[in-house]
Amino acid sequence: MNIKMDIQSITKPLLHRYVDFLKEIFRDSLLSAAVFGSFARGTAEFPGSDIDTIIVVKGADKHSFGERLKWTMRAEKKLSETEEYKKFTNACGWPPSIQEVKSYHRKN
Repeated sequence: MNIKMDIQSITKPLLHRYVDFLKEIFRDSLLSAAVFGSFARGTAEFPGSDIDTIIVVKGADKHSFGERLKWTMRAEKKLSETEEYKKFTNACGWPPSIQEVKSYHRKN
């Protein structure tokens, strides 16, 4: 079995669920969500690698860092209750580490 292919097949549905939860929380304010770094390049090694994400949200710059952190933590909490999360944890022996870099769209 190709472990890299297996991890990709487990991680892809996990990330789709994460984006679904982001959409629920941010609604029309969610402009974009993407992965970057070693996972996006296909060089991530599990366990050990995190999954770097960037989230672009309209108007979020008007809120404190603490408020923005609570929003993404809500999405991560919901994610931790899913089958996709359990599959990743069982396959890797540890829960996924989603490292977020938040970028906020400011209308000029």
